[in-house]
Amino acid sequence: MHIKNVRTLVSVSIFVTGLIITVIAIQFPAVRQYIGRIDQSGLMGAFFAGVLYALAFTSSMATVVFLNMPASISSLLVALIGGLGAAVYDVTVFVILRTQSRQGLLEALRSRLSDSKKLPSWLLTLSGLAILASPLPDELASGLLSFTKISAKKFIIISFLANVIGIYIISSVGRL
Repeated sequence: MHIKNVRTLVSVSIFVTGLIITVIAIQFPAVRQYIGRIDQSGLMGAFFAGVLYALAFTSSMATVVFLNMPASISSLLVALIGGLGAAVYDVTVFVILRTQSRQGLLEALRSRLSDSKKLPSWLLTLSGLAILASPLPDELASGLLSFTKISAKKFIIISFLANVIGIYIISSVGRL
């Protein structure tokens, strides 16, 4: 099995495991109470939930938090603060992967992706954007985008905007 397939399988497995654990966990009153505390902690809770939104294992839990944020805080403000938290995590992963990918196995994968005629850079970028905006594992998107020629500054902006859009949609749906 190719390295890319193994990484994708691991990321999806972590996400699905987190989703299953979230579905089971929210059945317990103590977990619902904990989520309620994050919800009620306002903008600091939105930032913390944003960081959780970017992590593969906890993205589904963060989605529950964003769905239940108090109506007294605007969805746009929740999305902006949550997007900032998610972008902080994403940039950290992006920088680590970009730095580490210059060595060994990751460099071979990077060369293969960038030299491949099958996967144009714009497709990797578009895929990364879609993953960043969704509750899917941001590590996968950060990894894809770290293999492109995108600058760290552009990545910060892209990560922030994509996460803001995704969180805004989730937060808005929670208010319906």
